Amino acid sequence: MKNKESEIAEYYFKPPSLWESIPKHIYEEFKAHSTTTKLKRNEIIYSEGTYPKGLYILTKGCAKLYTVNNVGREQIIYFMKKNEMFGYRAIACNNNSVIFISAIEDCEIELIDRDVFLSYLFKSMELNKLFMNYLGDEFRILYHKISVYALKPVSERVALTLLVLDQKFNTEEGKDSIDLFMRRDIANYAGITIETLSRQLKVLTDGKVIKTKGKKITITNFDALYIRANI
Repeated sequence: MKNKESEIAEYYFKPPSLWESIPKHIYEEFKAHSTTTKLKRNEIIYSEGTYPKGLYILTKGCAKLYTVNNVGREQIIYFMKKNEMFGYRAIACNNNSVIFISAIEDCEIELIDRDVFLSYLFKSMELNKLFMNYLGDEFRILYHKISVYALKPVSERVALTLLVLDQKFNTEEGKDSIDLFMRRDIANYAGITIETLSRQLKVLTDGKVIKTKGKKITITNFDALYIRANI
């Protein structure tokens, strides 16, 4: 089971808090130039084509990172939770954002001023190393999402998606179900329609691999789900 969990971990990131990972003088400077914003569920944090105002840190809630195609359909690339950061890639590369980020539930975001972040990014080796690791993890996640999901049939993609969401969001909180996510978001992450997702969930429910109640999905047979995900 441990090896299987390690393989699932290739699809997500659970970073430590930035505030616990940086030198004290940078901590004090960042805190002096940061603001906290509260966002409601479904509120967009920033959009494709905009330039991030600074380094964003998700301090409460969860959010989704996604693109929108020419007919308006979302493709969710990644789900974020507490302690995860975003905006740094566009700032470091001096590019506008190529993605959307919006709140899945009520969130709190801490925003560190762009100029202050850039100033210390260029002169602090410790901070530079930290964000190089972030970029590496970002690449790892995107590589696995694109390369593996593209080759998996629908049944395997759905099973893998449920395992990823469970392992990332339930382990630390002690929950036993996937209940944060709308069916639409799960389908958009797996790259399928809601109707296809519903059929796959029914197959899993009939096989006693999961239980569903409303939007709550509880995994009842992990071994069977790992087999179905072809892990």
